[in-house]
Amino acid sequence: MSLIECRNINRYFGSGENRVHVLKDISLSIEKGDFVAIIGQSGSGKSTLMNILGCLDTASSGSYRIGGLETAEMKPDELAALRRERFGFIFQRYNLLSSLTARDNVGLPAVYMGVAGKERSVRAEKLLQDLGLEGKEGNKPGELSGGQQQRVSIARALMNGGEIIFADEPTGALDTASGKNVMEIIHKLHEGGHTVIMVTHDPGIAANANRVIEIRDGEIISDTSKQTDIPAGSVESIKEKASWSFLLRSVCRSLQNVGAGDYGAQNAFAADHARHHHRYRFGCLRRRTGQRFAEKNP
Repeated sequence: MSLIECRNINRYFGSGENRVHVLKDISLSIEKGDFVAIIGQSGSGKSTLMNILGCLDTASSGSYRIGGLETAEMKPDELAALRRERFGFIFQRYNLLSSLTARDNVGLPAVYMGVAGKERSVRAEKLLQDLGLEGKEGNKPGELSGGQQQRVSIARALMNGGEIIFADEPTGALDTASGKNVMEIIHKLHEGGHTVIMVTHDPGIAANANRVIEIRDGEIISDTSKQTDIPAGSVESIKEKASWSFLLRSVCRSLQNVGAGDYGAQNAFAADHARHHHRYRFGCLRRRTGQRFAEKNP
């Protein structure tokens, strides 16, 4: 069984006379451990397809299964759990929180998994160091170059394991040297067992992948692979921990209800990220309150 299976996926936007058929009966399978590039010009439907594969959007019709599970039958909180436990996202514009350090931006996904602060920091710092950002852990996004910010976002994608990496134009905002460095990192992730699905409009970038799927006007027009015998990747993910206080769990359950359905499907990643941020801030508040109580009640 393939890791990802899409059958007759259609996606419409708008209604009535303004209805647009963006994806047209898309069917494809992706094996575990493959490196796939989805290429197409602006408006071809490639980003819409990646959003559906990443569970940031839902298809208007058709079937999308991941690991044999039908995503159309999942509730918003189940889709959020799938994203945080199995997916890692790399975006063209990084999507980092400007008020947080590189370390805390990387650690955010693990906040939502219930990982303790010290453990998060240690893992985040290790990921940043592995990506050549030693000494930059305390810098905020505005204090980093574009290439450094993209490496922070890659580290964030790996924080919970990132079994499947979704990269949307990962070099699109970078200069040539930084773009080459990012692609070398993505190659290493693939070699390390991660399944990589990358969207690009650049044939040169797409050529880095094992398999290239070209989309035009919402339809697949070509699908070629260099190698068809794909060794199955193996990536260990962080296990969710149940070490939170009752109050924190209650608050986070209410935050969890703010999902794709409330924010709009295109903003599901932003909704997840906002929940991570709120949980992080609430944890800081809880610690400060406890410290003040201890000082007043020695």
